[in-house]
Amino acid sequence: MRIKYSLLSAILLIFSFCLFCQSISVDYDSISNNILKENSAKIIECGVKVQYKSKKSFDDICQNIFTNVSRSYVIVSKEIKPSYFDITFKKDNIAYEIFASVEDSVTMVSATSIATDNRNETNGLKKQLEKVLYDASIDVQYFSYVKGKIITDNIKNNIELTERALVKYGGAADVDTIKLNSGFTGVARLKDNTAINYAISENDKGTYLIIGTPIIFITY
Repeated sequence: MRIKYSLLSAILLIFSFCLFCQSISVDYDSISNNILKENSAKIIECGVKVQYKSKKSFDDICQNIFTNVSRSYVIVSKEIKPSYFDITFKKDNIAYEIFASVEDSVTMVSATSIATDNRNETNGLKKQLEKVLYDASIDVQYFSYVKGKIITDNIKNNIELTERALVKYGGAADVDTIKLNSGFTGVARLKDNTAINYAISENDKGTYLIIGTPIIFITY
């Protein structure tokens, strides 16, 4: 009987853990899309960045990336040196840049892809960038953002809408916003403890809302 109770307790513990994992599951694309919708913002751009280190040789990494790129993409610019290389290329509406440098026998790689479209394509962009990863990749970090153009012109109202949407759709407990010369920026901590960085900026072309996870890696 004691064994049965122990087994039952273990099953309940696993079941509770699964429910807990589901309760903190967060769909970042859905959150971003809902925040943009609440602000009447039309998506115009999105991007993903991956950076990592590798113990594979610098020459092998460069050669492999350059070979794959030259087959399928239009190379816009390239700069190749003994200790680093920087290459930009395009395909359709997506621009890519891959930068790599070597220091103390460790190769550091940073790859970005930015799509100018009216859809949130961060998942697809991430899958494309995963192709530059290697079995020896370490300290892999991903960053993503989506940018929308706001139709309304009440920027303070947009800040309130954004903060409420972060709580409503992301379960954010901590939302901090500060004023900048060209608008506002802020950070929110979601229910899964992940950070989201957001910004609302104005220029002569309009008002824009940018949502990044965990940070916005482009200038705005």
